[in-house]
Amino acid sequence: MARFSADPAAHRDLSYDSDLTGQVSLPVLTLHAIDDPQVFVEHEAAYRATLQGAGQVRHLVQTFTKESEHSELSNSEYAEEQ
Repeated sequence: MARFSADPAAHRDLSYDSDLTGQVSLPVLTLHAIDDPQVFVEHEAAYRATLQGAGQVRHLVQTFTKESEHSELSNSEYAEEQ
């Protein structure tokens, strides 16, 4: 079995971009396709429970779409680039 070391820059960037402990201090908006075949919509409940456990659920807003593809949302659902 091959073993790889984590890329330090990637590890840093992931740590900066996400907090899996639920200790968020800024508003978080999630948008999830209900029929996403790759990432099940039930992950949203797990994320909400994580934030609830950390006392930060007030920062979370979750919304759902009817798409059935992964990362193929409609144009209006993507943030406009500045």
